[in-house]
Amino acid sequence: MNIALKIAILQKYRTQTKFSQAVGLGETMISKFVSGARVPSEDQKKSMAMALGMRIEDLFESTVKGSKAACR
Repeated sequence: MNIALKIAILQKYRTQTKFSQAVGLGETMISKFVSGARVPSEDQKKSMAMALGMRIEDLFESTVKGSKAACR
């Protein structure tokens, strides 16, 4: 589960429905991103981060080889 994304959405938009409308993505897709069932593309990450007024790295763990998150 992506707790950082979930909290940011609730704080700024109150619901995933309002957030999905703001970023132009379906509610089901947002739900899958929050639950961890699906990983957003780089463009989707950028769009969501901009809508939330946050940095991509504050919302999504890095999956790049050699990163701290990948070494855990």
